[in-house]
Amino acid sequence: MARALRKLNGGGIMGEKEIKWRKKAAKEDIKAALDELALSFSEKEVRKSKKEMLKRRADVETFKARDILRVAKLKPPSRTNALIQKQMKKISSGEKLCPVILVQSHRGLQIADGFHRIASLFYLDKDAEARCVRIEL
Repeated sequence: MARALRKLNGGGIMGEKEIKWRKKAAKEDIKAALDELALSFSEKEVRKSKKEMLKRRADVETFKARDILRVAKLKPPSRTNALIQKQMKKISSGEKLCPVILVQSHRGLQIADGFHRIASLFYLDKDAEARCVRIEL
């Protein structure tokens, strides 16, 4: 994955406005990520993911939002989507965002938590950088 997602130095700058990020993934975001993973992974894989997420929740890496969408093979929902609009308002108001949780496995890259944050960043600035906690299964 290191080749597919180029690790970037620095923090999320969107145009001239800095995107503010929390220092680590919140426990409620980890729970949301695990709920999502439970839909497509075995119980054993979800338990392993939980252990890794809790251990690595402060190990934050930075990737471009467009690269994450491309590698995960996802298209962002419409710019007018209510959840996208909500995230865009948070970003514009300077609210700190939680790092996105990425899971790399034999199935490819999944955005376990933070899809709407990534899509919002993409719409605001295609070169915007997202802070992410990445685990491998």
